[in-house]
Amino acid sequence: MDKTDARRKQIADIIAALPDTDGTGVVEHLFEPLRIELTSLISEEGFRSVFERSVFLAGLKFAWLSVEQPLSGALPLDDLKTKLAQQESAEARQASTVLLLTISDLMASLIGELLTIDILRSAWGKDALGSLDEEFQP
Repeated sequence: MDKTDARRKQIADIIAALPDTDGTGVVEHLFEPLRIELTSLISEEGFRSVFERSVFLAGLKFAWLSVEQPLSGALPLDDLKTKLAQQESAEARQASTVLLLTISDLMASLIGELLTIDILRSAWGKDALGSLDEEFQP
């Protein structure tokens, strides 16, 4: 398994391990810490750009994700939380997984796999992705 597949599997496993709720737990436990981390690196506007692009791409599979754009000034994660809460739990979890994988894939395409893993660990805790970066050291 290459490093991209390993990262994607770890993220899917993290989401699967979260308590089964109305879908908003994923926002609180994973999206919000990632937003805080990315905002410190690329600004709120930078995060919004990455997030909106990822919502567009994930919306190709889950059309309800991109039906309405948030009001100007509204926080994108508040809009996501509302949309997830309106879905069945399994659908919300699948959409959250696709969206989070899309965000991490976009990050990896821009800054590389190892830096993406470092940012995700910084957001979610150092043990969040197992030993991914150690497995791929030159």
